[in-house]
Amino acid sequence: MTLERPMNVQEVAIFLGLDPDEIGLISINGIQSELDDSVPPGCRLCFFPPMSGG
Repeated sequence: MTLERPMNVQEVAIFLGLDPDEIGLISINGIQSELDDSVPPGCRLCFFPPMSGG
């Protein structure tokens, strides 16, 4: 998708209909990221549910 304006991860999640409280892990271009990180143009943004294990 192409963003019409600069957005952070949380804004994109909400735009996609995701609840930020239900996101366990975020990565931008394979690097673990946070909700307040900005989303660069052309990146690969991935959301993962909370995970457990060891």
